[in-house]
Amino acid sequence: MTDVSIVESGMVFGPFPAEDCWDIENSACYRAINQGVQIAEFLRIEHRRKGPPRLWIVEAKTGCPRPGQPEFDEFIGKICVKLTKGIRIDY
Repeated sequence: MTDVSIVESGMVFGPFPAEDCWDIENSACYRAINQGVQIAEFLRIEHRRKGPPRLWIVEAKTGCPRPGQPEFDEFIGKICVKLTKGIRIDY
């Protein structure tokens, strides 16, 4: 089992088991279509002793305006776009 760390926005995430992580931004699939596509940095599956696994969708940012500042709503809105455009759930 190989471990990987993901470096994004000056931060190091991990190490994680390689089979439990997908570095979206550095994948061949994303590089082939990334023009105009907004998506989070990486996905990670967390296996737990009790309960089902959790899927983490990680969007890394080096800074964030404080709530109440004029830029805050726009900042959160941009993150929401990345997360909602990157997830599709069919029922």
